Amino acid sequence: VTVARVHNDGLGFSITFDVDIQGAVASSAIACASVFDSSVLAALGSGPSCSWNSTKQLRVLYGGSGATLVPSPASTAALYIAPLSLRGIGTHSGMVSSAPIDLLAPEQPVAPSASVTGTTSIGVCGSVSLRLTALS
Repeated sequence: VTVARVHNDGLGFSITFDVDIQGAVASSAIACASVFDSSVLAALGSGPSCSWNSTKQLRVLYGGSGATLVPSPASTAALYIAPLSLRGIGTHSGMVSSAPIDLLAPEQPVAPSASVTGTTSIGVCGSVSLRLTALS
């Protein structure tokens, strides 16, 4: 692994390998469970998605909720490739290392923004209800 970095929007991360990976086809999906073990999958949230950006780069999007994986060293969840899950091709046809991977922070993180709309005033005994949603 040459680098693993959180996307600028914070919705996932990419892992770049120093060799082409056997079976990797650009723009094709791969089951996250075939790359990561259950402890890493749990840290990716409910229903993460994995796909190949290229034969050397895996793109991972966090699931809808429950993602706990954050950049190193703040992360309590280790990021690593499951043993025997990925293999290089050509002269580097060995298995990809299952050693822990440092997940780096985004290079240019997108700052969150908020907007509140509604009436311009609320009565003394009035109530307010706010709902937050994430937009990507």
